[in-house]
Amino acid sequence: MALQTSGQISLGDVRGELDSSGQISLGSSNVRELFGISSGEIQMSDGYGATSGTPIFLAHSSSGGTSTSNMEFLGGTIESPQHLATAPDTAFSIGAARVDPDDQLLFYINNDRDGIVKVDYSDINNLVSTNFSIDVVKLSINTTYRRLYALDGGDITIFDYNFNVIKSISTGYPGIAADLTYTEDAFIYQEIFGTTITELDADGNFVKDVNSGSDFGVFAESRDLRYDSVNDKLVGFEGAGSLFDPFVVYNWSLGASGSVSVVDYQSFNDTGQGSFILFPEVQKLIFAGLDTYSLIDYSGPLVREDTISRLGIRTGSTRIGNTNIIAAMDRTQERIDFIELDGNNINLISSYDGSGVGGATNGDVVYLE
Repeated sequence: MALQTSGQISLGDVRGELDSSGQISLGSSNVRELFGISSGEIQMSDGYGATSGTPIFLAHSSSGGTSTSNMEFLGGTIESPQHLATAPDTAFSIGAARVDPDDQLLFYINNDRDGIVKVDYSDINNLVSTNFSIDVVKLSINTTYRRLYALDGGDITIFDYNFNVIKSISTGYPGIAADLTYTEDAFIYQEIFGTTITELDADGNFVKDVNSGSDFGVFAESRDLRYDSVNDKLVGFEGAGSLFDPFVVYNWSLGASGSVSVVDYQSFNDTGQGSFILFPEVQKLIFAGLDTYSLIDYSGPLVREDTISRLGIRTGSTRIGNTNIIAAMDRTQERIDFIELDGNNINLISSYDGSGVGGATNGDVVYLE
């Protein structure tokens, strides 16, 4: 619980927030750290709203049927999340909420997948939004170039932040583009009914593609795709409907002359639905899957290091800044779980019950810096 935001704060309140049983004073180092006053004069009012927990600022889509879903905002801490506001437009947004923290803009796909919503969250008490109509099943963002990439069927449309069309691309493939990932200079996408992974530059020009089907025969329905720009690796998994539900890892050097080679391909039985978050600095990922959270090492041969059994179906996940914590949405249990990476283990820290204020969780969740 955070300290109150008005009125009298007692040292007892501060001791409780610090979970301390010893003697404290305003000059104590742990009190100064809590209040954010490292030196100089300090007073009780400096502690208004202070918390010893891990602060969060999340957006997630809530349910109530696909015609009444909304994008909700959560604040407070992981230990004590609080509902802040509701965006003025409906949101379905499975795997398709994207954020530019510098401009404090949130983009997501609306309920019927026939529009993209832009929300300015610079003032959470005065949310401003616009709604743009375009058929889209996946959405990505390049904050360096301030561009959006919308995928629908075999077509890709590149927009600026004001929804002006920069380029329209017909991929020539019959399938629906299942997911895409981006770097500062390129984006990469996977065909859901084809077997091709394609790299384009930031302007949408063809760079190279790889026929994954010739390697594995089953990596044709990738539901989630992530590029690790630190280690030049591309990670994806097939998804619901596969007999194998595999993870696949490529060494993927960007550019037309950049090489592509297979690192490993393995099947894990719990990967039928869900999403995953990479931790490039240690080459590990946390997969939020069907009834299970899994920690997987992708630095070489894929190795599962730890699991947490947790009933439910995950539909979206996000990393909390540069911490080792992810937030994962569970649409069947109506909650958001906070999972921490700890070496070769993962731990469940806490959960947010989305069945109360803010609606039942559904769709996607993103961290807003």
